[in-house]
Amino acid sequence: MVMLAILILGAAWWAVTALSTPVDRTASERVHNARILQEAKSALIGYVAHTAAMTGEDDPGRLPCPEAFGSIGGLNEGRANGNCTLPAVGRLPWRTLGLDKWRDASGEPLWYVVSPAWALSNSTVPPLTTYINSNTTGQLTLDGRADVVALIIAPGRPLQISASAGCTARVQRRSTPSPTIDLRDYLDCENATLPADAAFVSTAPADSFNDQVLAVTGAEILPGIEAAVASRFERQFAPQIRTAYSTGSWPANPALPFAAPFGNPATSNFKGAAAAFGGLLPLSFSETTPGSGVGCDTLATPGPRCDPTFVAWTGASMSGPQVLSATCTTTATDIDCTYYRRCNPILLLFCAPGTVSFTLNGTAANVGMALRQLNSAATMDNVAAAGRTISGVLNSNGSATITLTGQANGSAGNGIGGILGDALCGLLAGLVCKQETISVPIRVLADHPILDSGDATYNWFFRNNWHQVSYYAVAPDIAPSGPRVCGANCLTVNFRNPSAGQRGLIVIAGRNLTGRNWPDAATTSADWLEGTNPGGDVTYAVRDPTKMMRRTFNDRIAVIDP
Repeated sequence: MVMLAILILGAAWWAVTALSTPVDRTASERVHNARILQEAKSALIGYVAHTAAMTGEDDPGRLPCPEAFGSIGGLNEGRANGNCTLPAVGRLPWRTLGLDKWRDASGEPLWYVVSPAWALSNSTVPPLTTYINSNTTGQLTLDGRADVVALIIAPGRPLQISASAGCTARVQRRSTPSPTIDLRDYLDCENATLPADAAFVSTAPADSFNDQVLAVTGAEILPGIEAAVASRFERQFAPQIRTAYSTGSWPANPALPFAAPFGNPATSNFKGAAAAFGGLLPLSFSETTPGSGVGCDTLATPGPRCDPTFVAWTGASMSGPQVLSATCTTTATDIDCTYYRRCNPILLLFCAPGTVSFTLNGTAANVGMALRQLNSAATMDNVAAAGRTISGVLNSNGSATITLTGQANGSAGNGIGGILGDALCGLLAGLVCKQETISVPIRVLADHPILDSGDATYNWFFRNNWHQVSYYAVAPDIAPSGPRVCGANCLTVNFRNPSAGQRGLIVIAGRNLTGRNWPDAATTSADWLEGTNPGGDVTYAVRDPTKMMRRTFNDRIAVIDP
């Protein structure tokens, strides 16, 4: 009985103490909401980085749309809608993000806002795809703070909102969710603008506002996207770039093209320059699509990278066992050769049609300042399609010597060269030997496939303008002017294993940390890169021990050829 009395007295004391201690329920709810909001934010950032790294993702960096209101309560609940009207406001697509259906302290699922340009739009007016790179900023604001790409919101309990500055009077009523769900019954005041605008708030009059809002900024989400893009560049682009002048009918020694001079990437023509070992990627192009033979200047909007005559013929010669003499003239786009072939002496005054074996040696300028591939299938006048072979040698000044062997198609005509001898060919061309012509276009040096901005494998890189935020470096030993073997002048990338012996790389610049309003005509590599990276020598680094990652150092290095 004594023990029972003690227990009763203790329980009574605990109850009185508990009842007399005020409970801060609001603080407890905010702590709960803050935790699940942060978990949802981490899941969103991770999801975006993961999908950006996936081969086949055409819009790396895009955010998922909110779930469709019509999916609520159905099998697709929690799945992101395929596209949305931006800015988009709806419920968080928890299933797409790999989350449970988390609820805030009031039992409501989380809400979600996506900035324009950061998700796939359902508009019929271009642009219909995303354009995300290191320079892309969020277009939402939270309490006036810019560069917000997404918001995650715990809506709290329904309120009777009073009319005041920024708040429209409304009694929030939440029935069973349906396709007609109204965001104004969940979000409060400025956050409940319909149709949605880009301005959101985290505070308002207490009796009319209980949204708990967490922002996702560009500075927070882009590092993961940049890392994913660097990985995809190494997987998709680097293998193509490093084989452009090193395999097939090119010499076995590896070579990478010269860099384009560094400058304003928004207006650069991306043409390489002799002895330039660092700058922009040499991405000029000449055709509508690689190998088409149609000049890019026929495009509706060719852009500054288009130049059909940058890679140009500068000289040529023609020879062969049946070629008595030949004269070749060149323009930037064509080699035209006039030659005389021996006639069959049995036919006397008549030359029958036939083929003539020949070898043509041509020199083309600026090949090593671009990315080209040999194309024996290019359309050639009076050259048989079968049996052609083409090879090339990249010269130290960036020009290339191209050798084409094949069969020239000879036509029927008059000639008595078989009787009177070859010496008369130059004097009596119309009678002694048959005069023929061939024409070889510069398109035998076709654009490399990675230059095709419409290619399904590569278009994401150009459409999102990643080439405008990528610094290119080629080792002097591996450039056209080098010995093509790594020695003292190959690149070193500190804090990468192995660090030495890198033949070429790009550095994705990351977000602007300098405060300068670049890119512009005065842009230098120091505006893009940090630490040792803008030094202009052969030493680079994936980090700098003296600088803070993401705050004072945010370069991402992708090696083209290790």
